[in-house]
Parts: sequence; C-alpha cells; structure tokens
Amino acid sequence: ERQTREAIERLRRKGVAVEDDDQVRLLTSLRQQLQSRAYLEMQSSLNDSQCLVIQTIRIAEERSDWMTFSAEPDQVADTLSLTMRAVVDARAFEERLGQQIIYAQLSAQVQDGQFIRPETLQYATCADIAISAADANTGRLELTMNGSGVVSSQVNLETIRNTIAGRTVEDAIAYLVSEYQLQPGIPPQITITPDWFGSLPLIPLRITVVAGEIPA
Repeated sequence: ERQTREAIERLRRKGVAVEDDDQVRLLTSLRQQLQSRAYLEMQSSLNDSQCLVIQTIRIAEERSDWMTFSAEPDQVADTLSLTMRAVVDARAFEERLGQQIIYAQLSAQVQDGQFIRPETLQYATCADIAISAADANTGRLELTMNGSGVVSSQVNLETIRNTIAGRTVEDAIAYLVSEYQLQPGIPPQITITPDWFGSLPLIPLRITVVAGEIPA
C-alpha cells in the first residue's frame, strides 16, 4: 500500500504527457463552441424579417497561426487549453420574400370564384426551413419553405336565389352541388316552410340563402 501511494505521488508530480488525440478533441470541441457563439451573435444582428439558416453555419477560415495550445504532444502538463480564433459564416434570407413567393404559388392554385382567406395563412418558421439543394461551386442554395391557407368560394347569393326559385329540393341541391365547390361530404341543406310545399318559392325574394363554413 505504501509503494502504491508513493507511485501515485510520483505520477502526480510528474504530470501526464499530452497526446495528439488530446489536441484533436479539444480543437473539435472549441470549433463547436465558436459556431454556437457566432450563431448567437449573428442572430442579434438580423432584423425581424430575416432568418438565419442554421444548417449553413460553418467555419469558413482557420489558420494554424490563429491557434495556440498550452502544451504540445509529448509534453507533460496537468491541463491542456487552446486559444483560437476563426472566421464563421452562415446564410440568411428574407422571410417576407419567402412568404410572398409562397402566397403567389398558393394563389396560382386557386380556381375562379375562390379566394384565400388572409387570416388563415400560415407559413413555416425559420426552424422548419430545409435545404433542398446546394451547389458548392457556385454557392447557390435552394431552400424549401411551406405555407397553407383556407380557400373560400365567392358566392353571389342573388344569383343563387334567382336560379333555384321554383325548383324542387332535389333539383336545387343538384344545381348547387354541380355549380359550386362545396365542402366534401356536406351537401347543401334546404328547408321549406311550410314543409308541405313540394318546391321552392317562385319569387326569389322569399328565398333566404345562408352561406357559411363548417368548422374543421
């Protein structure tokens, strides 16, 4: 036991020799810290309409004369530290421009007589944006950004009243289903008062049309 304590004491006084792997692990760790710190500083410099693409953060330049290890391989040291600086860059884009492109794409899919309700528009956040393609030679970067919205039909109630006046319930429903894009699975509802009438009133003003949306 005494010899063991003496051996440990000699090792403690002597220290441990630095190995190449020690420097590699320390360098890898510090690179990650530099990129994390650069990300926070870049974020603070962006305006409200800009997004930083986190996948593009990288160390663009580092040099050996920018690195200083406290000890070299085979040197004896109790600790190993590294002082380092590097150039870190990342890509950012205008979120509002992306939203404008998405809205244009959505609008192109809307048919005549329909419109996108502005209050229902939803766009992907910066964290949801994905890189779809990248060209290392040109530096071109393609991003994928999604969006969605609720489409409603523009209905002319007067036209509907004039068209279904005098028709039977079945005929009026068939007309509405064929001429208007209604919510799937929910047919038009027609109520006649008194209910013994076999058809809708001949006078359009006596017909009340209510256009509404069924909550999803």
